[in-house]
Amino acid sequence: MSTLLTKPMNQITYDDVIEFCDPPKGLPENQTLEYKGGDKLPTSRVIAKAASALANTFGGMLFLGVDENHDTGRPSGIPGVPADRDLENQVSSILMANIDPPLVPLPEIQVVPFRDNPERAVVVIRVAQSNATPHAARDGNGNELFYVRVHSQSRPEDWDVPASLEKLEWLFNRRRKSEALHDRIRDEALDRTELYYDRGIFPHFSGNRRPHGQGVFWILPLYPEGPVTTVQRLHDGCVGHETTDAQRLQIIEPNCSDFPSYSWMTPASIQDGVVGLTEVRDTQVRSFEFNIYGMFLYQETFAYKLPAPLDETWSLDFTTLCQQLASFLQLASRFYDVVDPVGLLELHVTVMNLDGLCMLPPVASNSPVIDQVGHVVSYQRYVDCKRTVQANLLRDSDQRDETFLGLLCEIGNAFNWKESLVRQVVGHIPR
Repeated sequence: MSTLLTKPMNQITYDDVIEFCDPPKGLPENQTLEYKGGDKLPTSRVIAKAASALANTFGGMLFLGVDENHDTGRPSGIPGVPADRDLENQVSSILMANIDPPLVPLPEIQVVPFRDNPERAVVVIRVAQSNATPHAARDGNGNELFYVRVHSQSRPEDWDVPASLEKLEWLFNRRRKSEALHDRIRDEALDRTELYYDRGIFPHFSGNRRPHGQGVFWILPLYPEGPVTTVQRLHDGCVGHETTDAQRLQIIEPNCSDFPSYSWMTPASIQDGVVGLTEVRDTQVRSFEFNIYGMFLYQETFAYKLPAPLDETWSLDFTTLCQQLASFLQLASRFYDVVDPVGLLELHVTVMNLDGLCMLPPVASNSPVIDQVGHVVSYQRYVDCKRTVQANLLRDSDQRDETFLGLLCEIGNAFNWKESLVRQVVGHIPR
């Protein structure tokens, strides 16, 4: 019976629901389980109230279309709700529109049609304990109220009384701890990229000298809870002999090169992850990092010197940047299939040391190169593009391409490129 609580949502069947609820012997409501009955979909207020209360406390399961015996808390019947074609999207929209801030991670929703009546269904919602607490649910007048689970009820708390203030502070503390962990993971990884220079690992970039056009891509759970994998699993994912192709943390690009190249950057373990780094000739540095908290970081130099008579001018190689960013996003999707992080992800694409660099379009033009340079020069020291993304949408190639193009358009803006030019260049890049 209890397997339904942990079973993958897309595998939950009508038989699973019947066995779990099994009136009147099913599990009673508790701090992590809620039934909402009636013969129609509960109101937005009722759904938002129950889901936000679960997220604010310990997470749990919410069943829509299952009646409850108010004396025992056990299911008393399974009337279901109308199985509209867009029922899953309807429930998802209710959760997004009536809970603030949005639930992190987003609840999983499964619509389970009745076997003998496809016009009726039970909606199963799995709500994770959130680190973005407190979440407020909107009532019918648009007022926002905070709810927590106490015994078998979602109770609106009067936050003016001492006990309620303590609960609210508890919710805020959970979020602050998650944010502090996020910042520590990010800062340590970014500091490590500077440590490579400070320790002289890149001999041609000692002291304050840094490569022109250094790109740093990183992605990390927005509200991490703790480790989601182990150092050994990460190392095996990079170079383990028994690792399957689907589990390998590597992408084979259309030109048959690998990303990241472990032959150039041999993976080495650190306390909480795996790193690799290399210096390419005297103009480029590259490194990568996977860590146990769900962070993936990659850096590479994307600038090159122009030939005479502009041999003192550097240009950003937009084509290579596009290719590597596409591979980074694709590998990030695979990484999160393997480590399965909780909640939303924070994505950053930063290109540094741009002052005075140009970015020449890699397309045919009647204008001499020397005349183009002045029109595509950066007037800022770096570009930092940020997105908040969902792991499941990152796996969707269309959504990933939309994110990819938006990031490149921001970089193009820094060099006076029109969006049409960015699209033209991206359209010629195999990925």
